[in-house]
Amino acid sequence: MKTFISRSKIISRSKIIAIAFILTFSVGSTQSFADNKTDNPVELKYLGNVNDQPVLLLNLNNDEAGEFIVTLRDESGMVLYSEEVEGKQISRKYRLNTDEVASEIKVEVTSKKDKTKIVYAFTRSTHVVEDVAISKL
Repeated sequence: MKTFISRSKIISRSKIIAIAFILTFSVGSTQSFADNKTDNPVELKYLGNVNDQPVLLLNLNNDEAGEFIVTLRDESGMVLYSEEVEGKQISRKYRLNTDEVASEIKVEVTSKKDKTKIVYAFTRSTHVVEDVAISKL
């Protein structure tokens, strides 16, 4: 038994494939352009845990060399760690000892040149999720 596909179905399928192809690559190129922007001078990212301790990545996206003060504070304002960094396109990783710190950490980056300050808050919360699946055997 032969199956005949009408010409209109072939054309409509071709259009759908072409549109999907165009959308896929336009979204991909938009994402790559967005990743190359350095509009945000300070980025803080959560990388995961090492030995049950969270690891943060701090990126300073400055085109010119500069001096910055990086300070980590707990929720009461007590300084946990502070350092001065110098250069351009600086990247630092911080591993937080969760036994000694509270649930919220503030990461402050202050420019020594113009005294501007950017503050990020890192908050941890833990919750238990139980997934139940029922399947017919």
